[in-house]
Amino acid sequence: ATIINFDISSEMLKIALRNRSILSRYNPILVQGDAARIPIRDGCVDLVFCNQMLPWVDDLVSCFLEIRRILKPNGVFIFATLGPDTMSEIRAAYQPRKIYSYPDMHDVGDALVRAGLSDPVLDIDRLKVTFSSAAAFANDLEACGASQNLSAHKLSLKNCRRNTVSIEVELVYGHAWGAGQRLKTDEYLLDPTSIGRLKRP
Repeated sequence: ATIINFDISSEMLKIALRNRSILSRYNPILVQGDAARIPIRDGCVDLVFCNQMLPWVDDLVSCFLEIRRILKPNGVFIFATLGPDTMSEIRAAYQPRKIYSYPDMHDVGDALVRAGLSDPVLDIDRLKVTFSSAAAFANDLEACGASQNLSAHKLSLKNCRRNTVSIEVELVYGHAWGAGQRLKTDEYLLDPTSIGRLKRP
């Protein structure tokens, strides 16, 4: 198997290189680029796994069109992202200032369909995450890039004496298939031209 780690950020690719897991034996290829112009040839990928990338995509349809392009006809696209209710407590604290934006599940589903990906299935889980301190929460925000519009408030978060910080996380996840014909589990596709003729003795 060939595994490609793809990201627009060179720093994230460096982290991926350091944090290899059970996939390290496959020697993943690191590729830097834009999700709207993926530098991979058409129809060659069996599986695209996208984790927490969608909030950074300006045009979901363009991104999904590229994913459809590189997928094999029976390939699958699997993703997980944060939904708009994530950290609603923080949003309320800083209104009317917009501090982050996460895609709505219905918008993601619509974009999948518009891009021509087949049979999308999406679901939502809601989690309560508790941090040991406000400083730990601020550090996590910074690590995942979600604090880009909170720079004026990061110090106050980190200096907060409150023992714990709890936030709600809306997790949106799902999958969709490439645009080609797919087989049922009890079906097999056979090219008639590959069948040889039985020669008479």
